Amino acid sequence: MKQAPCRDPDSGPSFYRQIGAASFGTILAQAVALLSVPVITRVYEPENAGVYAIFMILPNIAIPNLAGKFDVAVPVPRSDAVARQLLGLGAKCIVGITPLLVLAVVLLRLFQPDQQVLGSAFFTTMVPSYAALAASVVLMQFVLVRTGNFFRLGLIRLLLATTTSLSSIAFALLGLEAEGLILGACVGQAAALLLIGFWNRNWIQIRMLKWSNRTTYVLWRFRSFPALNATTGIFNSLMLMVPFVGIATYYDEQVLGWFELSSRIAAAPIMLAGATIGSVNLRKVAELTSNGRRADRHVLTIMSRMWAVALAPMIIMLLFGPDIVAVVFGEAWRQAGTYLQFLAPAFAAQFVASPLSTTITSTKNNKLGGYWNIIAFSTLCITILVVGPRGDTSAFFFWIGVTRFANYLAFQLLILYCARNPVR
Repeated sequence: MKQAPCRDPDSGPSFYRQIGAASFGTILAQAVALLSVPVITRVYEPENAGVYAIFMILPNIAIPNLAGKFDVAVPVPRSDAVARQLLGLGAKCIVGITPLLVLAVVLLRLFQPDQQVLGSAFFTTMVPSYAALAASVVLMQFVLVRTGNFFRLGLIRLLLATTTSLSSIAFALLGLEAEGLILGACVGQAAALLLIGFWNRNWIQIRMLKWSNRTTYVLWRFRSFPALNATTGIFNSLMLMVPFVGIATYYDEQVLGWFELSSRIAAAPIMLAGATIGSVNLRKVAELTSNGRRADRHVLTIMSRMWAVALAPMIIMLLFGPDIVAVVFGEAWRQAGTYLQFLAPAFAAQFVASPLSTTITSTKNNKLGGYWNIIAFSTLCITILVVGPRGDTSAFFFWIGVTRFANYLAFQLLILYCARNPVR
């Protein structure tokens, strides 16, 4: 009897089926987030968005790393028992590190004495609260990635976007200003955590916070994740946040609010790609690598198709950015469209690179990823320190865009190299 030929594992439709399952809720989530922005920009002022952006600086640096990067490791081992230990290590990191964020708020206040909001009890309380909620949601999402529940993964993102948007608008109607945006974000994370905790209740046990010899073994086996991934993750988060810090240092809250809107507009497709393609790519590349196969063909195919998707929006924003933003979000926000013109190529390159960055983790090339993060962060800081003091916002955003575009192009080349050369 003739044996059927074996299907190439990266040529079948399973990868795209998994993306489709994750995309259902995720696309709706991004649609809700985008559709709510024109309402939010009419009930909040640019200065309110600027204060919200200042609030998000510390959480956005901490959240991807608060679980010690053990969350990223949860889908990697074949054994569920080891994965549960990794989940417990991530939970321990969140519980242990979150209180330190209060100290970080105090230090940020010292570096930014002109920002009175940093000295408020509300700000000091909400920063660690929001970070802990969001990091816990991220940790539990990787359990869904491990179990292949990509449809539920999309639903969590839909719930998060919907509750955040509706809560933010409701708080504005109650008369709150920047506090309404902050509370809305916290309500969204809390709702998502309740649902994902219920779905993953079989994975949640009190004993996962206890330490054992097994925990020590798993920690040693996966030591590269906190040692390298968390370190590089911090640099990656700093790289995304350092423009906000630069704007808060050299310009006013109105400019920061405009930049926050332009970043939010660009973040929708970037987050969509990262949430769907990134999660599935992590599992796909891990499977190919564990089977002794190279993943470069798979990664190059996805990368080429993502560039094809990114080009049209990039060109539209380059040509009509200010007019589009003024019509959709209000004339008061037109300047955000000008910033989008400067940053559109960089956002397009980030859209392609970000979801495929999971290739580096899956191929265990964490050290190379760390080198890129350090170099990219350093070049961006140098650009801000050189251009920022001049006080010219156009020059500032132009050179930020050029630097980030070059960095993300280099990152794509690194991703292809890692896919071709996994660490065995």
